[in-house]
Amino acid sequence: MEVYNYELKSKLTDKFLKTVSAFANYNDGRIVFGLNNEGQSIGIGDLDEIKLSIENKINDAIKPRPEFKIDIDFENSSVILTIYEGKNKPYYYHNKAYKRCDSSDTEVDREELSDLILYGKNLDYEQLISTYQNLSFDYFDSEAISRMGIDDPNLDLLKSFDLYSDKNGFNKAASLISDKNNYNIIDLVKFGSSINDIDFRKTIKNISILQAFNQVIDYYNQYYKPDLIEGKERKSIERIPYEAFREALANALVHRRWDRDGYVSIGFYNDRIEISSPGGLPNNISEEEYLNRRISSPRNLIISNIFYRLRYIEKLGTGVYRIKEAYKSSNSQAIFDVSENYVTVILPVIEKRRVTELSDEAQEILMLLNTYDSLSRADLELKTGHNKTKIIRVLNELIDYGMVEVLGRGRATKYQSIK
Repeated sequence: MEVYNYELKSKLTDKFLKTVSAFANYNDGRIVFGLNNEGQSIGIGDLDEIKLSIENKINDAIKPRPEFKIDIDFENSSVILTIYEGKNKPYYYHNKAYKRCDSSDTEVDREELSDLILYGKNLDYEQLISTYQNLSFDYFDSEAISRMGIDDPNLDLLKSFDLYSDKNGFNKAASLISDKNNYNIIDLVKFGSSINDIDFRKTIKNISILQAFNQVIDYYNQYYKPDLIEGKERKSIERIPYEAFREALANALVHRRWDRDGYVSIGFYNDRIEISSPGGLPNNISEEEYLNRRISSPRNLIISNIFYRLRYIEKLGTGVYRIKEAYKSSNSQAIFDVSENYVTVILPVIEKRRVTELSDEAQEILMLLNTYDSLSRADLELKTGHNKTKIIRVLNELIDYGMVEVLGRGRATKYQSIK
């Protein structure tokens, strides 16, 4: 019998050592020797000898030595091996590291092995020493001056952001922030009426990821936030919520795997924006936690902190929540597609709720507000005959749906429909 973290073995062979490597690398697990697939004892021999043989095989074949314990179950004539996830990763069997894939053991690929090595050193990729030490930070300095009020950006500022140490110099995070680097950052495509119709393409690389972020914000403003002239006023209409796009873009750069050569892929479509970031979810966060909890467990803590302190993001761990909130008043909702190697966020064009979807009271009040320039709550009570409580409830409903806006404060408060 084999499941993800539990196995029954009817006899002792060297095959179990792959499982030991997998459990030590990724999660605690247990192997029971002397039971068949139905959990029945079949008599494996001298239990003390089996226990000693298991210990010797692990000590001889698994490097470094993992943490484990071996117990004898005399009642069931079996030997129980418990392996604990270790801190000195990776754990090799015959110079190969293994992981569990459902109920079997498979060799980890190059990227997973890189992760295990970093974990064993208690490091993230961004903390590694940069290959390049002759770095400049003109763009970062300008952002620190304008956004943080820093008078004289210098090496001490870089140290305070954990980008430089006297012992090791600049790290990989510093290289990402620097004016020139060797990283592929963003591949942006603006499509026309179909995916075969490309209006514009921009590949962004070898510049500060801060500059890359702001370049893409400019492209968003060009394609999705056009100025519309209405009478004497000039109003900016958002087709896709700016806050949602900004958060999704920042998350893609902050949480992506920078040890991969791929780009953050951004597709501008007539009816949506798609942002796909290489690397899957960071730090073993489950999909449920990613979608439904406001937790902060960034893959790149140094980069995350820089984006936060420069106010590119509002608060660590709230990106998905803020994206969802931006679509609260829309029929269309953001879509999150999570896989092992990518996280994709789809931001559709806002679809306003149709009047027919509103309650009768809400339709009545909206009709009045469409008829008059603006009305106070008292005006609405008088014209509809509804009491104060119902008027307030319906007005809040219409405000949440993005159909009504509030004018003024206090006793001068009035309400106006958003056409």
